[in-house]
Amino acid sequence: MPILQEIQFPTIGDVHNDMYMRGDFKKCRLDSAEKLIFVPQGEIVTFDTYFNSFSYEKWRKYTILETVSLKLRLRGTFEIALVQWIFGEDPERFVLQGERCGGGGGETPAVFTFEPLYERGILAFELKALSEDAVFCGGEYVTGEIDVRPVNIAVCICTFRREAFIKRALAELESLQDGVLKDHWRCYIADNGRTLDVEAFSSERVRVLPNMNGGGSAGFARAMLAALDDREKHSLTHCLLMDDDVVFTRYAIERMSVFLRLLKSEYYGAMLGGAMLLLDKPNFQWEAGARVDINGLTPLKNGYCLSSLPDVLRNEVEESIQYVAWYFCCLPLTEDMRANLPLPLFFQYDDTEFSLRNHARQKITLNGVCMWHESFDKKRSIVKDCYYGVRNRLVMCAFHSETLFGVYSRFSRKWLKKFLLKETAFFLLTYRYKAAELVVRAGEDFLRGVDWLISVNPEELNREIAGLDEPLLLFENLPLPSGFDFSRRLPQNAIKENKFRRLLRFCLFNGVFFPTWREISLPEQDVRLQNFFFVRRAVFFNPWTRKGYVAEKSLRRTFKVLIRLFRLFGAIDKSFINTVKQYREQFPTVVSEDFWRRFLRVTSGQAAFSPPPFTGSF
Repeated sequence: MPILQEIQFPTIGDVHNDMYMRGDFKKCRLDSAEKLIFVPQGEIVTFDTYFNSFSYEKWRKYTILETVSLKLRLRGTFEIALVQWIFGEDPERFVLQGERCGGGGGETPAVFTFEPLYERGILAFELKALSEDAVFCGGEYVTGEIDVRPVNIAVCICTFRREAFIKRALAELESLQDGVLKDHWRCYIADNGRTLDVEAFSSERVRVLPNMNGGGSAGFARAMLAALDDREKHSLTHCLLMDDDVVFTRYAIERMSVFLRLLKSEYYGAMLGGAMLLLDKPNFQWEAGARVDINGLTPLKNGYCLSSLPDVLRNEVEESIQYVAWYFCCLPLTEDMRANLPLPLFFQYDDTEFSLRNHARQKITLNGVCMWHESFDKKRSIVKDCYYGVRNRLVMCAFHSETLFGVYSRFSRKWLKKFLLKETAFFLLTYRYKAAELVVRAGEDFLRGVDWLISVNPEELNREIAGLDEPLLLFENLPLPSGFDFSRRLPQNAIKENKFRRLLRFCLFNGVFFPTWREISLPEQDVRLQNFFFVRRAVFFNPWTRKGYVAEKSLRRTFKVLIRLFRLFGAIDKSFINTVKQYREQFPTVVSEDFWRRFLRVTSGQAAFSPPPFTGSF
């Protein structure tokens, strides 16, 4: 019987057992290495969990699946209950079938068929031990014989000097040879740092592609081109885009691949996205897809605790997804992808733009298809975020203004000036002048247009931008009050204000042009203007990296940035229309195979290369 989904066990040392199964594990003994659960007589273990429930509603909607059965391997005697959970204001549980099973001396296989009451919700099962020697030895959700389409996945990874993550990822990928994807996958690693040992990391199924550091877009474009070159030779059907700093298991890729094999024809072009869970809180979800609008990204289902049954059920409810991030994004590898490659944005909004461009594709998430990633607050660089985040967001707006703004509110000079003023003022009023300067520079570089974007040396530009970051000091070298609590994630001197105080701050420009005396200390991840009212000096810190810097009010630097900003406004009035027109006219060119092969200096079928010195032109 074809396997749909294997029952997962926690990895050794994983304390979040309730993402896999629920029970009294002070009494039940879990052996993750051997994949066994020893269940004392009378104890119950349930599998209505994030990893081991079956997303019946989505499988019925998107695939040709008709029947679902459960195949278990048991020792001793159990009472098995097949259940269906329906999400609602009060989640409903339905017992579909109950049966006594086992009793023999050895391992006994047992198969049960679900007969769901509704086309909604999730399917799961529960085990109650009826004998003292009861042991659960694993199992799978399976189906009857069914015609499936072939799926051969090209895993495309972009990396920059993260050898440890790549080693772990390759070990996990090699384990695919033990499951349903055996001999149906290949891996293409674009090495933007050019530090991987090509011979050591390469194998029959893995190609390492030394690449210029053109950011994530260049890395993924390089890997996608290599996969396209191998498409016919290895019958590749899909590409899975993955960042290098994620932690994943083979089960996520296997579950996704079986889902793809059974997709209905109308959903063949869908993009499947993996949910992002947090490495430091492995049972907490950052997002399961996201929405995009002119104000930025909104992660969907943020903060869900996937150890909780209500949140597991809520996670199944579909929302309109516009954005699937490249940390785990799978889509068909078709010939038309040669004209639909990433836009050369280097860092930030490259995957957002790609998702918006592919807005016609259905975007799907699935319980259990996920990866773990560090919190973005840990790796935040405020000046790089200010430059790339603003510049690339404006480029994206130029290409996709109707999607982001709606039909009746287009990308305009007025909106652009208002946006830049708001972003710049926020950093000026919080004394982060380098960040404010980079917001203005981002606007200036946006106006340079596509020709500048594709001719600038991305490696040199990134080194320059990174060098403008604030010099960071260790906590012990920061002028913080004695006894300061470094572990706090929120401002320790946060101010609650009423309407009068808010109006006063507005009228006095937050006190920036008046004599000031106050000093504050706060995490850079949670900066609020009300905390800077009549402040002279601020100590910004990052509680995760245990580093920070000092910022002091400077009217000279404030006026210097404002003068540059108003000059930019004049340039916007003169060249905005022509700039946006140029972006839109040249868009097909800069996402094409020909452009990327020239930009990356690669030819069709080329295995590896060392980039020559960049000349700034083709």
